[in-house]
Amino acid sequence: MNGFARHVFAPYQKKSNLLTPVRSPAASLNDEYTMSHNVNTTRGNKQKLKSSELLSNEDVDLTTLISEIRDFRDEVKDIVRQELKLQTSAITKCFEERLGELSKALESKDLEISSLKSLVNELQQQIAIQDQHSMRNELEIIGMPEENNENLTHIVLATCQKLGVQLSENELDEVVRVGPKRSSGSKSSMPNYKHPRPIIVKLLRRKKEG
Repeated sequence: MNGFARHVFAPYQKKSNLLTPVRSPAASLNDEYTMSHNVNTTRGNKQKLKSSELLSNEDVDLTTLISEIRDFRDEVKDIVRQELKLQTSAITKCFEERLGELSKALESKDLEISSLKSLVNELQQQIAIQDQHSMRNELEIIGMPEENNENLTHIVLATCQKLGVQLSENELDEVVRVGPKRSSGSKSSMPNYKHPRPIIVKLLRRKKEG
């Protein structure tokens, strides 16, 4: 009984430090290095992860920027294309309007030229008729010898008298030789002169027939 009590109620005795293994300074340093290495490794992994995230974000930002630049370039191209199209359309319209005005002006000028041609033809016909009418009162005498200081009126009247034509000086309007005048040194007084200028006799009136 007493023995059991001693065994049960015996006071607890602290274990001696001799039973606890002693850690050397090298082991402590090794543990500290291991812990520090683990901390640094974890920190490095976090930094690498953060850097990777930053690089990934930068790649996304760069891709977005490139896409926006391309979109902006396409928009600028569309704007320039539309502006060129509008300018080209405006210039083409201006040229077409100007061309239409010139075409109308040319048509008007063509009509005016055609009218002037008709007028010229009409005037030419009138002149021809007047020439023919005036020639009805004219006589042309060819081959009459030409002399210096000649009296053409006397020559014409004498010729008509020889031909049996009754003609007085009062019926004469004008008597002239036509063609280039010869120089004073030419031998116009020679009887055998072969090319005398013709004489034109203009009458004041034409005698009506019967």
